[in-house]
Amino acid sequence: MAKFGAFTFVLHCHLPYCRLSGDRSLGEAWVHKAVAETYVPLLNSLFDLYHSGIPARLTLDLTPILCEQLADKEVKEHILAYLIDTQARAEADVSRFLAAGELQRARLAEWYLDWYATITESFVHRYRGDVVGAFRRLQDLGVIEIVTSTATHAYLPSLASDENVSAQLHVAARTHTRHFRRMPRGVWLPESAYRPGLEAHLSRETLGFRFILTDARPLMHGRVVGCTAGYSLSESGSLGQHYTVACDGTALCPGSTFQPYYIGTDGNSAHSGVAIIAGNERAVAQVSRLEESYIRDPVYRDFHRHDAESGLQYWRNADPADCLGCLDEWEPKQAQQRTSEHARHFTRLVTDLLEDYANRDGRYGLLCAGFSAELFGHRWFEGVDWLRETLQLLSESEKVELATAGDFLERHPPDRVLALSATSLGQGDAPTSKEDGPLQALWQAVNQAEQRMTAFARRFRDQASVERELLLAQLARENLLMQSSDWEQLITTRRATEYALQRFNTHLQRFNQLADALEHNRYDVHWLSDLYQDDKVFPDLDWRFWA
Repeated sequence: MAKFGAFTFVLHCHLPYCRLSGDRSLGEAWVHKAVAETYVPLLNSLFDLYHSGIPARLTLDLTPILCEQLADKEVKEHILAYLIDTQARAEADVSRFLAAGELQRARLAEWYLDWYATITESFVHRYRGDVVGAFRRLQDLGVIEIVTSTATHAYLPSLASDENVSAQLHVAARTHTRHFRRMPRGVWLPESAYRPGLEAHLSRETLGFRFILTDARPLMHGRVVGCTAGYSLSESGSLGQHYTVACDGTALCPGSTFQPYYIGTDGNSAHSGVAIIAGNERAVAQVSRLEESYIRDPVYRDFHRHDAESGLQYWRNADPADCLGCLDEWEPKQAQQRTSEHARHFTRLVTDLLEDYANRDGRYGLLCAGFSAELFGHRWFEGVDWLRETLQLLSESEKVELATAGDFLERHPPDRVLALSATSLGQGDAPTSKEDGPLQALWQAVNQAEQRMTAFARRFRDQASVERELLLAQLARENLLMQSSDWEQLITTRRATEYALQRFNTHLQRFNQLADALEHNRYDVHWLSDLYQDDKVFPDLDWRFWA
């Protein structure tokens, strides 16, 4: 039977820059928990599928700032300490619950003890503490395609200058290549926020990005303006202008999430050669957004309730009154059965959506389902098991092909061109305003730092001493860290307002101290070394990206 469409999961792996900060509940603890509950279980599942001969294919975005933290020696040591400590907490819970006669909860604590022992064994022996390297091996085996994002997950529409946009992308490409030993073909847009003209940066020969990944919102703000019509060659023989012509029945139509599109440029008489691939809202909503979404099922583990002593989670989603005859405690075996049911349901949903599109439009479509990777395992504990079972079922499908975003684009290049306008931060359809209350001062500081960074880079481009090189590199590092969209998200969602403000202000203070030292020709190599030890990321950073 001929297949009528392709499917890819896109998992966006990202956490704020939190190296050597916070406590057991926030800061670097976010990395420890994500490794324990999401990244190592995901690696185990994907390697197990591969060694079982099951041809799973999916797309992962590992952000540069996350990779830098996962590869950090001290962070790795802290991850192992967290795993050992969590096992000790589970063991203590076993004794405590047995002494209290709570046998069901004692059995759950024993289950956790075994589960964390397995995760620890995988982290230490199977992957030798190298999570990034393990994902690279899956890439080299052809199981996953790894794409990147901006260097520090910057919200591009609010950056004041093209130089800073370009620097975010160049540092991202260089960091990705260092970790994964190949250039990325694609880039996930932080907060799915498109900045007009972004494609001009992405298509530069020094970067060579082929596509961007977003949710569906940019397509809501876009319109199809024509069809592809070949290209010209530059004097060097490389591709020059990509032309666009009118095509019947498509002008001013909205885009479809079932097709990639080239992004229009030059008044839409040409296109960039960079494609946009958007996620399918219906598929995503079924997993995490609808009232009847999978993660809300009453048999799954509750994310919010923690044991007061150990911090482990022993409860299911719903109270007993919501599920007649159900126990309040979470039951892993029952939850596992439900993941199998939901995997079969999602496989049918994907098949139906692609078949309906093929019948309606007569085209071979791509259904892209994009999620925060940490949704699976961390937020939805059973989610990694669900991913594994869904990938196995789709790999056996006679109607749907498993693909990565880049491979689909190679085999099915876009034939239509989309005009895009600026899109929003993740919580609404209007771009975030720099005048929004507490964020006004934050964005003013970010934009002022951008201007100073660009001015210094141009001023010292051809006259940097060894000491000045070190200072400019650290200045650029702090500039990038200030630009992270995570600080704004943590503030506006009130998840960790004080923590985000403290982190942002620390980077701002360091940036200003470095800038003042540069202005007054004060170079203290020991001070610069200490600052780098505090913010030990992007060791090969080139501050001339800002020039």
